[in-house]
Amino acid sequence: MNEYDSAAVVEMLEMRGWKSSPENEAQVIIVNTCAVRQNAENRALGRLLTMARTHKDAIVGIIGCVAQEIGGELLEKYPEIAFAVGPGEIDRIPEIIQNLDRKPRLDVDRLTGCGLRAKVEEGDLKAFVAISRGCENFCSYCIVPYVRGKLRGRPMSDIIDEINRDVDLGVREITMLGQNVNSYVDPATGEDFAGLLEKACDIAGLARIRFVTSHPRDMSDRIIDAIAYLPKVCEAIHLPVQSGSTRILQAMNRGYSREYYLDLIDKIIHKIPDVALTTDIIAGFPGETDEDFLDTVSLYERVGYASSFAFRYSVRPGTAAADFDDDVPENVKISRLERIITLGQKYAVKFSSSLIGKSREILVEGESNKNPGMQYGYDRAGRRVLFDGKNRLRGSLIRVIITNADKWFITGKIE
Repeated sequence: MNEYDSAAVVEMLEMRGWKSSPENEAQVIIVNTCAVRQNAENRALGRLLTMARTHKDAIVGIIGCVAQEIGGELLEKYPEIAFAVGPGEIDRIPEIIQNLDRKPRLDVDRLTGCGLRAKVEEGDLKAFVAISRGCENFCSYCIVPYVRGKLRGRPMSDIIDEINRDVDLGVREITMLGQNVNSYVDPATGEDFAGLLEKACDIAGLARIRFVTSHPRDMSDRIIDAIAYLPKVCEAIHLPVQSGSTRILQAMNRGYSREYYLDLIDKIIHKIPDVALTTDIIAGFPGETDEDFLDTVSLYERVGYASSFAFRYSVRPGTAAADFDDDVPENVKISRLERIITLGQKYAVKFSSSLIGKSREILVEGESNKNPGMQYGYDRAGRRVLFDGKNRLRGSLIRVIITNADKWFITGKIE
């Protein structure tokens, strides 16, 4: 989502005569930020202040979730920062820069905007398209509802227009974005996410559709069926579980149990046998016992994810969990995280190895920089595939027989 927002800012500024430039030549420098984890926030602030102090003649501002969360404090504490703009205000950035006259400006209140379009270059094969913004699940560990506002869907007609524009520029694959993408509802017609997938599949020239991120509670039978029968929708579902313990899931306010999640996985696999499932996991959430953690391990082994993103818990001020007793020692969090990462690598190898000897549809992206003489692309599961081929294949859908596998990429020969 932040990549998409950054591209939208570039689009807005270039339409008003600005152009992208190297950092050392820039008159305006904008740092887009994420507040989901403390480490990401710290890194963003460190980079922001370094650039502000290095490029004293440039206008330096911060946008995104950290700006929404603590923008006022930053402007008060650091006079080098010219503006702080929250996620719902970034459509105002051109006007803010134009009228700044070196006075700090804070724009963080409006969390209703939804209609941005991101820049796409002619010839790009892939593009992000935001279909919704915000979230109202209020998971106890998560800052997103507070910094991005309530869930609000873009009009379906706007989304389809943007996809058509991208396809006209050469895009073959789009990824639909939302904090809770499978809860999408068209504000004009009430049509759901499955209806949007159907509509997008009718676009000539579009080869593939992906989407992130889905909430298990909102993965309806209608959406599962749409993924199963719509030929352009990739059989890849990112379905964050966060924990395998029902007790911890309740404390996280996730709205489902371990049993519900596993029943959902079984339903998905039954209807989409070739599906690639991926997930998010938090290690060391407050109150997590050894037994709770082993429930997460056993759930991971039961599902056998193709890949996962794992993090150790960090407190986010303002969330419900910030008032919990953070009683899991840091060394235990790290140990549990390392075990999940090791488990993830094991099952990533297992998933990739299961593809050996199979024919896979590949969207060709071009010549590999790291493997001269080899072409590369991605299969429908999202695995990078290396193979012998010609440059003229870029943008084509071809079939490749997989001959070898690693954790995150596989190799093969054109069928």
